[in-house]
Amino acid sequence: MRISGPVDNKQELHVASLLVHCPPAALAGTTTAIAALQGAEVHGADPVGKLVVTAEAENEGEILRLIDRIQDMEGVLSAILVYHEFDRSDATGAPQKTERQALS
Repeated sequence: MRISGPVDNKQELHVASLLVHCPPAALAGTTTAIAALQGAEVHGADPVGKLVVTAEAENEGEILRLIDRIQDMEGVLSAILVYHEFDRSDATGAPQKTERQALS
């Protein structure tokens, strides 16, 4: 006989936005490197070395690892979390909870 605990059928989607700074000379390479990461997308760039980036992942740990990978890239001076939101749904896909955090 097999006894198991409750099954968690909830799914999450985490979305974060970041402001990434790099030296102007590293802008093109940094843009390409970030765009190559699964779950990351570059939405805009400023010639002075600023990038607007979004990250999407299925859980908080994956989002944090993605942000760490960006911060650890050669040429990246900083990656600042600006916004974080996650939606939690049940196994049917029905929304259960949405939480938003805007950081200032």
